[in-house]
Amino acid sequence: MEVYIVIVLTIVLWVVLRATTSPRSEVPLVGSWMLFGYVTATKAMFVSKRYLEQGYQKYKDRTFQIPGFQDSTFYVSSTKLITEIRKAPDSVLSFWAELDVAQAARYTLSPSTADDPSHIALLHKALSSSRVDKLLPEIFDEMEYAFDKVLALPETGAKTVKFYNTFLEIIVRINNRMLVGLPLCRDDGYTKFTCKFMEPISITAFLLSLWPDFLKP
Repeated sequence: MEVYIVIVLTIVLWVVLRATTSPRSEVPLVGSWMLFGYVTATKAMFVSKRYLEQGYQKYKDRTFQIPGFQDSTFYVSSTKLITEIRKAPDSVLSFWAELDVAQAARYTLSPSTADDPSHIALLHKALSSSRVDKLLPEIFDEMEYAFDKVLALPETGAKTVKFYNTFLEIIVRINNRMLVGLPLCRDDGYTKFTCKFMEPISITAFLLSLWPDFLKP
């Protein structure tokens, strides 16, 4: 019992110290910093669309932030700024560094995966602008195939589906078409394996984000 009390007190102390010592950005805020922003972060899990619409309408052509459990998420609605972000080099804006934080890659995948930038180079090559133009017809073809196969809608009437599992499989199938191509992307066993691999990552990353770094493995 004493061990649990110590753990709880440690976490509470960490949350308070983090909230009171971490510098806050001057970027316009959507929501509030009530309870260190955790109130807004919790609400955003269920009504994120409302916060996004509010931020877009209020700070159109600017940048705004919404508090999260670990850090604020910044949204850019300006075409000019989006172009700057798109053209920024990895030394300035690193997708892999953000992925390491957001998805806790060194814990959900492995430290070697998180520290090895070769994966991003491969993705850049696979999804370069010259290749994307050629991939678009394949993407549309796979979208049609995936929706027909996964949803399997009846000719008349309606059908109830599990939203998360259904669209996870559709997204996985489309991504696999881009990354591994035919016929592997349509192999049911490979698709099932990929979905099972992806499912726990987001959940684990979210749970890890609630804990201070010094308590992580």
